[in-house]
Amino acid sequence: MPYRTVNLLSDTQANFGASPTATDFGGWTVGSGAASTHFLYKVGAYNKYVPNKPGVDYSGTYFGSSIGFKTTSSNNITIFSPYVNIEAGKRYLVHIFSALSVAGKIKLDVEFYSDTSSTTPIANSNYASGLSARAVAAESPYEPNWNFTAPVGSTAARIKVTAEGSSGALASDSILLLFDPIFSDDAHTSWGPTTSQVYNDLPAFMQLDDQNINDVQSNNQRDAPLQRFVETLCYKMDQVTDTIQGFDYTRATEGTESKSKLTDPLTADANYLLWLACVTGSTLLASGSGFTPWAALESYDGGDAGTTPGEWSDYESLSTWLGLQDHDPEFFDTVDSFRNQIDTGFTGIHAGRPDTIVNFIRTMLDTSTPTDHTVVVMSDDMDNDFRSEILVDSTVDPDPTGNLIINAVNNSLPAGAQAVKTANVMESGDGSYDMSTIMGGTHSNANAEGVTKITQSLISDRDGYARHVLMNSSTSANYPEIGGGIGNAHFSSGSAYYYGEVDATVEGRLETATSALADLGGSTTGWDIILQVTDLTAPTAAVGTAGSGTPLSWLFREKRHLISGQHNGGATNDWALYIVSGLTFEPDTQSRLLFVEGYNTANATNYAYSDPIDLASFDKDICFRVSKPAGSGEKTISFFAQSSLYEDWSSNAIGSGAITGVTSSAGASAYIQVLGELTASGTWSDASPASCAVKRAMVFNAPISFTGSSSTSSSAHAVLDGSEVSDFGAFTYQPTVDIDVSSASVYGGSFNAATWNGSTAGTLTVTVKDSAAASTELDFKMITGKTKSGTALWYFGESQDTLAVSGSNFSGSTSYDVKTTVVDVSDGSTSEKIFTPAASSGVVTITTATDADGTGGTTLFGGQTITKIEVYDSTNGSASGSRVAYFLPTTIGASATAGTDADSQTWTLTRTFPAVGTAYSPSQYVNKNMLHAYEGTPTMHNPPKLEDYSNFSVVMQSRRFWTGSEGAATYEVLNIKNASNQGLRIFYDGPKIKATYTDGSTTEAVEWTEAPAYGEWHLIVVRRDPTNGFQLFVNGTLRSTATFAVTGAFTTATTTATFSEGAADEYNPRFALAEFGFFKRSLTDIEIALLGTQIT
Repeated sequence: MPYRTVNLLSDTQANFGASPTATDFGGWTVGSGAASTHFLYKVGAYNKYVPNKPGVDYSGTYFGSSIGFKTTSSNNITIFSPYVNIEAGKRYLVHIFSALSVAGKIKLDVEFYSDTSSTTPIANSNYASGLSARAVAAESPYEPNWNFTAPVGSTAARIKVTAEGSSGALASDSILLLFDPIFSDDAHTSWGPTTSQVYNDLPAFMQLDDQNINDVQSNNQRDAPLQRFVETLCYKMDQVTDTIQGFDYTRATEGTESKSKLTDPLTADANYLLWLACVTGSTLLASGSGFTPWAALESYDGGDAGTTPGEWSDYESLSTWLGLQDHDPEFFDTVDSFRNQIDTGFTGIHAGRPDTIVNFIRTMLDTSTPTDHTVVVMSDDMDNDFRSEILVDSTVDPDPTGNLIINAVNNSLPAGAQAVKTANVMESGDGSYDMSTIMGGTHSNANAEGVTKITQSLISDRDGYARHVLMNSSTSANYPEIGGGIGNAHFSSGSAYYYGEVDATVEGRLETATSALADLGGSTTGWDIILQVTDLTAPTAAVGTAGSGTPLSWLFREKRHLISGQHNGGATNDWALYIVSGLTFEPDTQSRLLFVEGYNTANATNYAYSDPIDLASFDKDICFRVSKPAGSGEKTISFFAQSSLYEDWSSNAIGSGAITGVTSSAGASAYIQVLGELTASGTWSDASPASCAVKRAMVFNAPISFTGSSSTSSSAHAVLDGSEVSDFGAFTYQPTVDIDVSSASVYGGSFNAATWNGSTAGTLTVTVKDSAAASTELDFKMITGKTKSGTALWYFGESQDTLAVSGSNFSGSTSYDVKTTVVDVSDGSTSEKIFTPAASSGVVTITTATDADGTGGTTLFGGQTITKIEVYDSTNGSASGSRVAYFLPTTIGASATAGTDADSQTWTLTRTFPAVGTAYSPSQYVNKNMLHAYEGTPTMHNPPKLEDYSNFSVVMQSRRFWTGSEGAATYEVLNIKNASNQGLRIFYDGPKIKATYTDGSTTEAVEWTEAPAYGEWHLIVVRRDPTNGFQLFVNGTLRSTATFAVTGAFTTATTTATFSEGAADEYNPRFALAEFGFFKRSLTDIEIALLGTQIT
């Protein structure tokens, strides 16, 4: 509670500064008039003893300090104290010692304000306005003290001291001296419980005289001097009593809830917080700077004579540790942060919970309305239990480009877990695509720009869920297509190679360049092979058929090739690691590792296999290892399988087997193949590719040794289960060939593997034998567009579109030179093409079949990316005449089919949208990086698994140029369904975009009519949750809502996700996407609003 014996001005404010070199003068300022300010450290009019300031070093503050203001011209001056917080309606006492160097006048006043940021006093705050300025003699002390009552609406106040000349302005060089300012609560109700009891126990006549002191004494007295004396006497006891009473807790059932000031972190004394943290299991983090107090201390320059911050002598000037907080509370807000950490349980009893993390982050935001801004915690980021992603609105992030929030969150997560932060809503999704990088998959040149058919077989999911868009259908369900190139890795950052076909007969793979370092053939030094994979489709074997040969043909009849040695131009270095099934003639659902050493001459002794692998126990990465000891002849090789490269291999052994290799060295002609088929001229060793993603493959030309001894001193040894550990290994993998895909570029055609020959590091080129070399070899096709350095382009579509120009500059059948600036999409360069058509009835028409350069060659307008078209009245093929028309990408608006150019001529676009059997893409203004539907129905790897109860959102920025009649012309945009056709459908139905969610019997449906204009980009959000139902937002506005009614259980979770519609060789280019993202959460209204500011 407040006490009348406490100065509301802090020690620094009451002493005009904290150190001899202080230059902030404790917040005291010159309000009007010209004067210089002078701090007089430990210089005062009298001894200043402050018994009610616990922890104060009296020897350092005994004398107090003064401040002087010296006029620098002939003028009066007004001085203001810093703000203090007050309560409206309360009575306050103000005192200050003052003196002038010349005869003059001094006036003490208080001004009240609505808040501490206001500089305009509220009405009637000048309570001493009726008091005249007191005339004072030169160098004569004046100690005014007045009572003021805070007016309604006031929350802050400051002392105002005015110094004037005797009859006019103060002369230049006049000095006003101030000392010992006091601003205290003077309400009679602000006395402690012990004071009240002691005072009320005094004889009644003493209380009566005390309350009427001016009737007893002839001179003017401050009211109730005896009561004030008792207050001072009982101050400490009042504090103790107040503290004990504050520990009481009143339940809401017993009246208004009152929390205990011992256990409520938001109101407990700061000195109790460390104890309270112990009770709640909280590990308190100092948030002043990077969540370590040392960074804050390093910048503190305290009371020593030097100017170098962070020295011990700086800290010695602090009377207590928390004195640093008093010095700069805005910078060092540790106490408030401690309160919030304990209150939310952020690092204690609720650590790691998403709602706890959100609640604590909101206390950190740079805003007074934290709930109005986006803070979302996504668990299982990248499908990884040990990754979380934090979405924070950057406009209120206290450290938008730094790690302040992430450092805090990582201290709250379970051991081994890690968080990352993003400010972009789209990047916080669970499957999205970076449209700006797709062109790089087709043309490796970073400057590639324009519009083209993609040639890579996947569109990589940048979010790490492996929800890649696949351009090829699977040739076999036993080894399904999952990418066919380098994409963003699943479960972790970095990249991975995803299996896929090259064409109908060749499977995708990785191949190193030839090198003796890739040669394990005939090795007698032993070796190790490690392969780290994800998204593995394990083989299972049906019942066998009668077999022959050695080994019997039915043995391991389902083989999937993982990694092998190859010989360029020969048949040695022929070792291979497989994952297989079919150990017996009976059906086999188990999978094992198989190693063959000499696959070109398979026999009864040159192979070995592992025990069954419990693949169900691996929900993310799988690390396979096979190891052979040094020596010749028969050797026992060992197999291992574990979740990480850094677990204990010996604890994850899966059996061993004897093997007598029959391979031999290929020398410098050796190379390594990862995935793809293994063809050994029809032998038992032949295998189909394993369907998986490869993150890393390591080949060692000697067995790995994990032993090692530490030289750590005995005092620093680890203690495990009561036993001291002094011998341990600290192992770093150093393979002979390290095919580490994690650093490879997404869509890249090659990368370097690291090599080590025992003394020298090097590199070895790895070629990605990915999908088709030409888009014609893909099963499905899409078109990608990339703006030219952010500038819009024009795409002249494929098949039957026309672009015509007419106007006053054209007449009859006159010929014209048409000069077109065309973009080479492979490198972004431009060139000019000129042809000379004749006008027909004053109209010049360009079709997709028009020869752009008039040479009769194959440079047709169809499929070209264009920056401009200029028409000249010359006819010599040089465009040397006067320009009569000028087409730019912006000439025809996105939602229009005609527009007027800078030469006042009219350009008209006609799109055809032919039957699905005709290859077609619509002409369009390209002002965003985009992906356009084209041929067939691309699928999504690892599709979302939706159920009837699922919450989710789908975000698309889409556009179309086509429409039709509702009910007669529907085109699919996205389907996420199971085999029973249950799930999500987003589609166009004539002029409307619609979305449905169904369990087969009940359907939730939403829609929005786009008419009358088509061609504009629209930000579409479909979200679903029990509270909001099934909703459709368009451009940030809620357009349609359906009740959350689907409650029938799905037969299975959804198993497929597809874009567009139609089979291969069917063309439905009805829409383009500039953004796409799936979210396994229902986006909030705040997130959707933020999304609207990030996507234009």
